[in-house]
Amino acid sequence: MKSLATLKNIYRGISAARHQWALAIIENLKEIGKEVKVLGDYYDPEDGWPKGLHLVIKDDDNYPQDIVIDKVKYEEKEYSNIAVHLCYWDPDKCDQWWSISDFSSDDADTILLAMQWPAKVKKGEAQPNEIEVLFAVDSEDNTKISICAMHESGLKDGSKREVIEKAVRNFLGDILTEYIEDPYEAHINDKSEEEKKAEFDETISKLASGLSEDFLWYEFYWETVTEIK
Repeated sequence: MKSLATLKNIYRGISAARHQWALAIIENLKEIGKEVKVLGDYYDPEDGWPKGLHLVIKDDDNYPQDIVIDKVKYEEKEYSNIAVHLCYWDPDKCDQWWSISDFSSDDADTILLAMQWPAKVKKGEAQPNEIEVLFAVDSEDNTKISICAMHESGLKDGSKREVIEKAVRNFLGDILTEYIEDPYEAHINDKSEEEKKAEFDETISKLASGLSEDFLWYEFYWETVTEIK
């Protein structure tokens, strides 16, 4: 069975990837500088909806409402930079701009995936790119988890050690704090707080040098992964 820490870390990876995806879309919309059409995969004029993406959302009274979204645009806002245009709210046509943050995450993803990018946004081809990924293997349940990834340019960057340390600290979370600062932990491990901090520092130094290292009940190691972009 996967630990709660493992589940949380996997979710963090999903959230981070989704955030990067949204930022890339915002960047494209800002550069395009005009509205981009939205169209559902199964749009059929015989269904009776205006041309666009049909969704069913809940109103303030928790009743389902049919809406149709036909375009999005860049608009600088405090919480979101993507504005969504509603052209239909059951039972009438309408002309309303909402923020993408007004929708559930699933509906927001559906809207963004239904965008009809103009020809100036090249389709391109996915290009393989090798990156170095730092993995951790939990010796208790043998779970393999990615901690951080670095491109070739990042390996030569002076901030490499800082990035690795932050990633490992975030991954270990309270476990690391308790190990280093808890007097009981110090007693059973027969190590002082200073010794345990030095042990962690040595672990980060080895990882920053591209080596593998065991720390607590985790094995940390680098692996070359082919990224498609």
